[in-house]
Amino acid sequence: MEIPLPADNTPRRFHHRATVEDITDEQDSETVFPDSPEKVINNDDDDEGEDDTRSDQEGEGSAQDDEKDTQWMPPTVGAAREAHQKIKTILQPPRKTGKGYKDPNLHLLLRSQLEAMMQFLHVYTNPSSKVCGKWTAASLKTA
Repeated sequence: MEIPLPADNTPRRFHHRATVEDITDEQDSETVFPDSPEKVINNDDDDEGEDDTRSDQEGEGSAQDDEKDTQWMPPTVGAAREAHQKIKTILQPPRKTGKGYKDPNLHLLLRSQLEAMMQFLHVYTNPSSKVCGKWTAASLKTA
């Protein structure tokens, strides 16, 4: 059967209706859940070496959960001091002669973002600060 094209000869997409075979609910649930729902919910797998104590508390898990992920470690205080100094020279480039600084000719948004970073790094690296060396606490104090 050939489908006629509209007058402008552009093909059209037709919507097809899906049909469902006549199967019982039990057969359908067996294809979706090969294990029984009770087994999935209760997690009745017999794993050797594991105790069956369960907890609803967040954070309680295996010993592998306690290992620190070194990918997201904060920088050391020394590295943060170097970054602070580099940002300071970007924001306040020294003049070749005399006192003061040259105009860095930065966009106002970029300048304000760099100033906020410099302020945070100062709080993080300042030894007289209560949050010295504490990345999250320093960010909360700065905000």
